[in-house]
Amino acid sequence: MRERIAVVLADDHPAVLDAAGRLLEAHNVDVVARVADGAAALDAIELHDPDVAVVDLHMPKVSGLEVAHRTDDPGRICIYTGDRERSLVLALVAAGVGGILLKEAPLADLAQAVRTVASGGAYFDPVLAGVLAGGSRARGTRP
Repeated sequence: MRERIAVVLADDHPAVLDAAGRLLEAHNVDVVARVADGAAALDAIELHDPDVAVVDLHMPKVSGLEVAHRTDDPGRICIYTGDRERSLVLALVAAGVGGILLKEAPLADLAQAVRTVASGGAYFDPVLAGVLAGGSRARGTRP
């Protein structure tokens, strides 16, 4: 791994790209690309070979789930989403993503998720515990 973590950031909301990018850079993470759709995310991942790609689940052209399916190492994908739907969370886990972080989480959790995934670990938002344990929907609240 590089000395600093390199990240591709993909989200179709400019404010999320800006805020998440600034937060990551403040935590010594190099944001090597900021893109607004899934097709551009795939291109940026291929071009930059980042340690982690932080990808929104619902984006134009190609979804975050499809990005995970189409990359060589889905374990380097951290999905950043507001969607708690059980079937989607389980599909992401089955696809082998390295992390899932809900957008309602404190922004600082994003840096922790990126560090965890970059080191080869898995990061799953604690609020999703009910979904991952077999509940129908995540109903948890922030610890």
